[in-house]
Amino acid sequence: MKFIAQINKLLPYFKKPSDINSFDNILVVSNSGLGDTILSTPSIVSLRNSFPDINITFMVNKKIFPLFDGFEFVDSFVLYSSGFFSQLWIIKNLRKRKIDTIFLFHSNGPEDIFFSVFSGAKNILKMTDNPNHEYKKIF
Repeated sequence: MKFIAQINKLLPYFKKPSDINSFDNILVVSNSGLGDTILSTPSIVSLRNSFPDINITFMVNKKIFPLFDGFEFVDSFVLYSSGFFSQLWIIKNLRKRKIDTIFLFHSNGPEDIFFSVFSGAKNILKMTDNPNHEYKKIF
């Protein structure tokens, strides 16, 4: 993944301006381990309850997807697997879905930034290393 890490250094030059008013079709990314993904589910429930009309797509690791299949608070899933060609498939899938906002809850870097920027999303928010788990806008 050194190749993707190098590409990530160039990504700010490709990012479109953010539009915080565009919040209709979101992607929640929790593609790391099972424990982190389970811990992200209350946030998804809160998103659904707060914004009942938005479309929520949930990206989970394909190995643990069967545990979340049928999760009633999301509209659809994107299955994550690592590797350069998998990232290209994810980008194509996200562009087709016209995702406007991405929340990177628990994500594997440097791939998370790579597919997020090239997805075409206008808003990308990533959890910081802050113990309060505040979000920062990365682009």
